[in-house]
Amino acid sequence: MGLNGVPHRNKFSLMLFYRNDNRESQAMRIAINEAMQTSPLYNRILFEEVEYDRENKLCRLYQIYGIPTLLVFADQKMIEKYYGQMQKGDVEKILSDLILH
Repeated sequence: MGLNGVPHRNKFSLMLFYRNDNRESQAMRIAINEAMQTSPLYNRILFEEVEYDRENKLCRLYQIYGIPTLLVFADQKMIEKYYGQMQKGDVEKILSDLILH
């Protein structure tokens, strides 16, 4: 809880839709993990990995049609959707933008 009993805001999460047999997906998983380890948000961010082929319901819910796809959430609301492979620097930029959110 924050000051005066008000719950902390700005709980962040990343949700990566990937496939094990996809090279771009594997590179993206590594980039996200490396970027998160150096982020000031490290203790305040949840990283969820979703196997594209196994989670049809989530894919439909978030309209995921290709991989890798990264969803960014703040306070349980999706605020961004990124398609395709990203580098560590790209993920670091997303995380730094969350700090300013």
